[in-house]
Amino acid sequence: MTTTRISEQIIDDINEGKENAFSALYDCYYSYLCAYATTYVFNPDEAKEIVNDVFMNIWSSRGQLSFPIH
Repeated sequence: MTTTRISEQIIDDINEGKENAFSALYDCYYSYLCAYATTYVFNPDEAKEIVNDVFMNIWSSRGQLSFPIH
């Protein structure tokens, strides 16, 4: 299975409200996104808050997500 199909499946599962899919997405990308955000805000705690807000928005938008996420 390709990465694209895995990502599409995760998005489909999140849209169906499957918490394990959301956890997999979070676990896979959280650290990377925090490090990336820190290069812009220069404050690790603020970067973590921003990334957590992004993930909260993803979960709040479940059922409406499409692939790729825009």
